[in-house]
Amino acid sequence: MLEPLLTTVGVVLLLGGCTFATIGLIGLIIKPDLFEQLHVAGLLTGPGVILVLLASVATGSAHTVTSAVLVVGFVLLTSSISTHVIAQAGARRYAEAAAGAGAEAGAGAAAGAGTAAGFTAGSSATSTDPLLAAGTASVPRLLTAGMEVLVAHDASQAAALASQLVAAIDWPAGSVIRLVRAENDEIGSAPSPAADLDEAARLLERPGLEVETAILRGEAADTIVDDAVAFGADVLVIGARRRGLVRSVLGGSASGEILDRARCPVLVARSTSLRSVLLATDGSTESGLATDVVARWPIFDLARIHVVSVATDSRPAR
Repeated sequence: MLEPLLTTVGVVLLLGGCTFATIGLIGLIIKPDLFEQLHVAGLLTGPGVILVLLASVATGSAHTVTSAVLVVGFVLLTSSISTHVIAQAGARRYAEAAAGAGAEAGAGAAAGAGTAAGFTAGSSATSTDPLLAAGTASVPRLLTAGMEVLVAHDASQAAALASQLVAAIDWPAGSVIRLVRAENDEIGSAPSPAADLDEAARLLERPGLEVETAILRGEAADTIVDDAVAFGADVLVIGARRRGLVRSVLGGSASGEILDRARCPVLVARSTSLRSVLLATDGSTESGLATDVVARWPIFDLARIHVVSVATDSRPAR
């Protein structure tokens, strides 16, 4: 009588553990940020592993169950310590990257604003960033002169949409628009023709603007982020491909990596015009920088600005 019950309990525990482990593995693949990966990895190293070990009750062996319980205690101890150490290392890495971004890219590096086209800050800002510590007054220029605009173009429909959006924006005179395409530096791969870049460049050409093109070799996210720093881009414009669930699980998104790692504001093209701007503010220094960008940059002069803030009924947890 007891043996069928133990078997049923063991099967339920095993299925539950496998379910949590699968969710955790999928999350590790699709989440681009270290702390998001640590969050979902907790399902794998926590309930996933523990439930699989506790499924040993189906064996009916006291020796096996005792060993599994001891391993569960070991997992609970070591997983929490390792997660804490990895999180601390990640926090230091982000703090160093933010400090370097403030020194290299200037005051516009950490600014971001939410718009109907998908305008967002490209890097995760922390309280150790010297730019954020100084506040909005540290932004040194009004950007009423020319701007440096980097446009990522990969000959896709999303890239064509990004080019059309850039062409529709009224950039200030003296702006430089740089069209770049990244190609994998693989052995035996032939370089792609630059006809699509030339066509996009012709679409952007008009008096007062300088347009240049370049083909970069290497992984898309790495080369585009590095080129944006070298170019001193004020804003990086990218297209957004709509990826299905299967493709999202099997591979990461280059645009998502660029959003996470870019040191300048990123404009994700989702339409061919920039007519309205949704500016989200929460009173923080970061949202103050976003407000400063929207107020200073001339590309927002003709846009309708809608400012929102979200309030909760209860006090948020610290």
